[in-house]
Amino acid sequence: MITMCRQDGKSVEYLTVSEDEVSLRIVSYCKDHVSTESLPKPEPQGFSDLSAEEDPFGLVGQS
Repeated sequence: MITMCRQDGKSVEYLTVSEDEVSLRIVSYCKDHVSTESLPKPEPQGFSDLSAEEDPFGLVGQS
């Protein structure tokens, strides 16, 4: 099972799904709950220089 929670600092919602549902449910959840306008914009300089150790969340190379 995978549990996710919102991190907007105001409320916490939990969504728990089984492994075989997770892809569809995460896509649906994100479309319903995440506004792309509110996401922080990554700084372009220096991102390509990060190593895997400096980038534990796998952000290198993602737009």
